[in-house]
Amino acid sequence: MKQKMRKFFPFFFSGEKILFFLCFCFLFFHASFCSGQGKNVKGDSVLEKLPSEFAGFHKTQIWKDEAGGDCLLYQAPSGLCFQVRSTPGGGKILSDDPAVPENKKKMEELFRYRLAVASKSPPEKKLNIKTIFSKNFSVPGLAGKYLRGEWRQYVFAFGGKNVFRADHFIAFYRGNVLQVEFLCTDDFMPPHDREKFFVSLLHTIGADLYDGEKVSVPESLKKLLSAAYEKLLSNPLDAMNEAYALGSFARQSRWVSVNIQENDFVWYKSLAQGNEKEKKYAFLLLASYMAGNAMEQVKEGICADKREAGIKALKKVYISIREKDNAFSIPELEK
Repeated sequence: MKQKMRKFFPFFFSGEKILFFLCFCFLFFHASFCSGQGKNVKGDSVLEKLPSEFAGFHKTQIWKDEAGGDCLLYQAPSGLCFQVRSTPGGGKILSDDPAVPENKKKMEELFRYRLAVASKSPPEKKLNIKTIFSKNFSVPGLAGKYLRGEWRQYVFAFGGKNVFRADHFIAFYRGNVLQVEFLCTDDFMPPHDREKFFVSLLHTIGADLYDGEKVSVPESLKKLLSAAYEKLLSNPLDAMNEAYALGSFARQSRWVSVNIQENDFVWYKSLAQGNEKEKKYAFLLLASYMAGNAMEQVKEGICADKREAGIKALKKVYISIREKDNAFSIPELEK
């Protein structure tokens, strides 16, 4: 993921308040818990590509919701949770534009539905709901595109006590309805921090969307990248600056999508923790993988991860280093 989530310290309730909070979470996320029926299912690619951990929140199972969509719950040891769901539009969603009348109507229906679910509070608890804000919000994705939707925040109060805040974001992505929901109290996380957290969360989710789209990198930039890439492949030990530039492009550019699989880099951690020479080698090898992956996308004009091209570049740089330092060896790259 290109965006990094900031760390938050856990906050804790008294036993009575945390029990009430968990009960309210059950009601707010009611559809996901009830319709999943304890079975893990293969989810939408949007959910499958999300990382296993977000700032202390851990990925749980992907559930089927009542509308046939996939719902993913993240939970933290402190009791906090957030939910991401992707529901197919059934061919009725023809545009990702939230301003389209049909999409605006759909969003309003979904916002009202979630409030209706939340209002199923215990009868002895009088629930007051207040909308704090409702605003258009967009986050950058790949290929120069943006995920655009609407973000609403609510406050739920029970007799002036046990105040809960809920953030709900709805957008449309490739014919699907994408929703992100976060629920907590001010005791867990102050409003200012929770809004920063939610924005970081949305940016992290949006960072890898729109892969497979056509891209057009400016010719002047292509020439600079190609020259740097050629030097990295031909003489890596003298191409540290080029490796930095190419690595930065692969990490930060919205024209390319580079994914790193742990199985391909089981050797990396120990090498990166070695002496100065080994650290340099580790950096060059990782940069060469990212550069090869990214440059293949630039060449094809398609923003889609190119693992094989990355591995090919990595092994070429590895061989070049070995030619200069025959005492250096990584068994996994000798295969």
